[in-house]
Amino acid sequence: IFVCLVLVLYQLLSAKVHPAIAGFLVTALIAIPEMYAYSFMALFDFPNAVYFFLAAWFLSRFLSEEHRGDLLMAAWMMGIATYIRSETLILAFLMLPVFFVAGRKLVFKRTSFIGAVIFLTAAVLAYLLSVTVYVNLYLPAGYEISRLLNNNLLNLESLAARFAGMNRELIFSSHGVEYFGYFIFLFLLILLGDALATRHWNLQARHYLYGILVIYLGLPVIGFLLPLMDLEHSTKRGMFKLFPLMVLYMGNCGLLQRLSQRLDTWSEITAVKDRRTF
Repeated sequence: IFVCLVLVLYQLLSAKVHPAIAGFLVTALIAIPEMYAYSFMALFDFPNAVYFFLAAWFLSRFLSEEHRGDLLMAAWMMGIATYIRSETLILAFLMLPVFFVAGRKLVFKRTSFIGAVIFLTAAVLAYLLSVTVYVNLYLPAGYEISRLLNNNLLNLESLAARFAGMNRELIFSSHGVEYFGYFIFLFLLILLGDALATRHWNLQARHYLYGILVIYLGLPVIGFLLPLMDLEHSTKRGMFKLFPLMVLYMGNCGLLQRLSQRLDTWSEITAVKDRRTF
C-alpha cells in the first residue's frame, strides 16, 4: 500500500506540475515522521488514510468529469476505508455537501441525491456488516456500542476543547513538529501564497480543500461523539488522512503550477542552448 501510494501520487502530481516539484512533494510526504512509522507497522491507520484519499480523488474526478465509474470507485474506496475504521462513516457523511454545490450555488437535483446515495452505499454496508452484524451477532462476548458514545451532546464545551486541543497539542506545538515535521506548515505557507498570488482555486483544488476541511473539523467531532478517541492516539493517527489530500492540493494550486511553467520554460531554453553549443 505504501509503495503504491507513492507511485500513484507521483503520477498524479507529474500530470499537473514539473517532475521536480512532484518529487519534492512526495518526498515531503514520505518524510513525515509519524506517518512513515505507520507505513510499515501492521496497524490500520495508514491503510485507512490511503483508501480515504483514493475515495476523495475518485470523487473529485466524478464531480469534474461526471463519469459514473469514478463515482462507483469513490464509493468502493470509502467502503474499504470505513471497513478498516468504522468512524470513517461520519467523515463520509460530511463529504456529501459537494454533491449539491455547483460553482458557488447550492443545487438540489435528483441526480445529486442519487450520487450522494451511491457514494454512501458501500460505506454504510461496510459499517452494518462489520459493526452491527459482526459485533452484535457473531462475537461471543457482548460489546455495546452505546457505551462508547457521549451521553451529553448538548455540552459543546467539550467539542470546543477537543478542537482547541488538536490544534494546540498536535499541530501548533513542539509535539506536532515531532509527529508530523514541518509538513503542515509547508501546506499552510503554500496555501497562503496561493491565496495571495492567484486569489482563486481551480475545481480540483477546491475539492481537495473541502476534503481537508472535512477531516480537520470532523476529527474533533468524532472525538466529541466518541470520547475514547483520544488526542494522543486515535486523533493523531486520524490526521494521516490530511496529508495525501494536502499533497494533491499543492499539486493543483496556481502558485506551484506557475512555478512549474517557469521551470518548463527554463528547461526548454537550457535545452536549446545546449543543442546550439553542441
